[in-house]
Amino acid sequence: MKRVFIEPLWKMRGEYRNLVENPIPGFEFVTETTQLENLAKTLSKKDSAYKIMGFMASFLPVHLVKPFWERFKKLPDDIDLTYAVYHPVFRKEPWILEVLADQGYLLIGNERAFDLWKWLIKGALHSDYCKKIIFQLEAAKNSFLEGTHWERLLPKIDVVYNSVPEKKFIKTFDDKKVKLLFVNSANINTSTHLQIHGGLVALEAFSILREKYNNIELVVRSGIRQDTKEKFLKQPGITIYDEVIPWEQLEKEFKSADIFIYPTNVTPANVFLDAMSYELPIVTTDVWGNPEIVADGKTGLIVHHPTAHKFTDGNIVHFESPEFKKAISSSPSGLVEATVEKLSILIENPELRRQMGKAGRREIEQGKFSKERRNEKLKEILVSAIGEGIGDEKSG
Repeated sequence: MKRVFIEPLWKMRGEYRNLVENPIPGFEFVTETTQLENLAKTLSKKDSAYKIMGFMASFLPVHLVKPFWERFKKLPDDIDLTYAVYHPVFRKEPWILEVLADQGYLLIGNERAFDLWKWLIKGALHSDYCKKIIFQLEAAKNSFLEGTHWERLLPKIDVVYNSVPEKKFIKTFDDKKVKLLFVNSANINTSTHLQIHGGLVALEAFSILREKYNNIELVVRSGIRQDTKEKFLKQPGITIYDEVIPWEQLEKEFKSADIFIYPTNVTPANVFLDAMSYELPIVTTDVWGNPEIVADGKTGLIVHHPTAHKFTDGNIVHFESPEFKKAISSSPSGLVEATVEKLSILIENPELRRQMGKAGRREIEQGKFSKERRNEKLKEILVSAIGEGIGDEKSG
């Protein structure tokens, strides 16, 4: 039995808690809950915390503060490997890194901070202590390599798609209505994320669709500005949950929905996988890694984002660019209309949306996003990492 210490950056994500509770055979996963993690959970629900973090990230390596502080941390007994989530490890011990489905420069903060401080992680990633670097999407791997040109790391790099738990339920349908669902986050309640993930586009698209289809409704679970909430609640068919609701209640919304709408400016972490696990076809944009998750015409419909090319170079998305900030502050011209067009196809074709929903659920239960496939790949990586000895540290 090999013992692996899971070390999150700020807070523990669900997929890693699941590894602790349902470990890969042959491995025991352990972790520690810190006061910092509890603080992070509280701050993640506040808009002000994101604004402060964004300001600090422009000149400080905010995501390196915790791992640098913990470079002398003593692990529990008999640990064979540290599994670091979204941050490097500066201790002289074997470790692997998972970078999630995100831009590589966010390992430090933002692009400017990355350019200033990347030397801090270059040596750590090139050292013999770092055994593997895992990305959850090919787009994330390519973004990292395009932004660093650290090709020497290629032998360490693997792509392992994320997974979410299978849902044990039988999908039922209400032929009298079509329910659209937008979920920004189950437990993060900031209005900023509504704009980033296309919530305003979803609301505006629904307003147009409601004039044509009086049997549709939209449920939104997200933090939202009060003036925006008041504006759209005047329209029939819209329900907005702007406070965190119990998971049991949110799960009912997933189970009873017909279409998941997410005309986002970025690629989300797990919400697409959650929607697929509840047998929902997805309507989203062609931004960055979205087409790698949602197969156009198979598990959903992809909408072209008309301005994404202005804030994207290859696989690198420039979150601090004026073009990105403009895109999230209002609905890009043409995006609402394109979203309406794709949604209309699914609203008018119940058989198509059910076929897509079933295809998405198969991807979660048996396909590339299944728990079995992820664990199989992770086991190979863990065995390889633990089996390798520690050589002389290299600064790279």
